[in-house]
Amino acid sequence: MADDAVLDPKVRFAKLDGDNYIVWAAQMEAMLITKDLDEPIQPAEVDFLGEDGAPLPPKLAAAAEAAAEAARLTNQRFRARDLKTKALLLLSVADHLVPSVRACASARAAWVMLERQYGAVNTARVVQLRRDFSRLQKASTETVDKYMTRANTLRDRLSAAGHEVSSFDYTSTVISGLPLEYDPTVATLMLQENLSETTLKASLLAAEDRLRLRSAHAAR
Repeated sequence: MADDAVLDPKVRFAKLDGDNYIVWAAQMEAMLITKDLDEPIQPAEVDFLGEDGAPLPPKLAAAAEAAAEAARLTNQRFRARDLKTKALLLLSVADHLVPSVRACASARAAWVMLERQYGAVNTARVVQLRRDFSRLQKASTETVDKYMTRANTLRDRLSAAGHEVSSFDYTSTVISGLPLEYDPTVATLMLQENLSETTLKASLLAAEDRLRLRSAHAAR
């Protein structure tokens, strides 16, 4: 998990580390709005229509936006706000992203760079995380606590990437990944409606203790 960005005593959220772009971008923009510093990350106002009223071709539109961005950065008041916004962006990304953000000419440039680099690949990342989560299996030498910690980590990463895992999906996946020796406990758990995560973990820990005692007696 990424370290927290603490940009205000009352504002704390995970720094962007590459896996959590969707949530990070929403929280970062919300924080900038509360500080009235969101304008620098928004596109500069541009008329994307030509003299004939038709939309500008992509290359001309991009050039017009770049020119508008350069023009507003010449405004001393806007430039001061832009520097503050970029500073907050620097403070809200993981260490390995700092050089890339710092190299950008403006807050808008940094915002667009991060969106292009991490927003586009987020879908692929979610697909991979969902695949890993669906294939979760408890190793024979792994404790219940470590197994569920792995499940929690995958769920947290999915959540950070903008994909929430329901309580039903979580408990079903954890149960499905248990080895055969847990079948009696699984049979009991499957009879319960609205199985909570707390009950699930308590039941699995109790089953683990029983299996450990049985193994100890068999070894005597």
